[in-house]
Amino acid sequence: MLNRRSFLRQLALVATLPYAWRPADGFAAAVERKDAPATPGYLPPLSASEMQLVDALGEGILPATDTPGARAAGVPAFIGLLFSEWMYRDEQQAFRDGLAALTVDAKAKTGRAFDDCAPAQQLELLKGWDAAAFAPAPHDAPPPFFRRFKTLVVVGYYTSEVGQVQELQVQFGGGEMEAPGPAPSPPPFRL
Repeated sequence: MLNRRSFLRQLALVATLPYAWRPADGFAAAVERKDAPATPGYLPPLSASEMQLVDALGEGILPATDTPGARAAGVPAFIGLLFSEWMYRDEQQAFRDGLAALTVDAKAKTGRAFDDCAPAQQLELLKGWDAAAFAPAPHDAPPPFFRRFKTLVVVGYYTSEVGQVQELQVQFGGGEMEAPGPAPSPPPFRL
């Protein structure tokens, strides 16, 4: 006799069999890919040197202090995934052009690529790019690349487990282990 639990177990097995012979895909596999081919109509994934720059910029924006920095939170992988799987071709090109412009500017000011600069030089470059990115601009002007990049770093960091648990100290399900008691005040609305 087949009970409900056995039936559901068998149904789950049958439903997942086709996936056993397919190569790994999905979000987790996309993050782990090292040399993913370009999707037709899109640019190839960021190169190793571009990812090294993304890593150095991210860590410069949100460095490790008493909590982990952008690198430990996986922000470079997050940005690489967004580049490959989420951005349209024109956004990918603008992103690549923005990275190249930062590299040119860093070389013009220090004689080195950003990721090859000393920490003090990196900090000065970041301060200058930040000031320029957030300077008043015409309303219809597109946001500067550094502003957009900084936004991606902050979003990647604060949506990561490191950012949520260690930096923000968010407690998911907080209070669920406590005995129920009266609410401190009535809700601000009436039904």
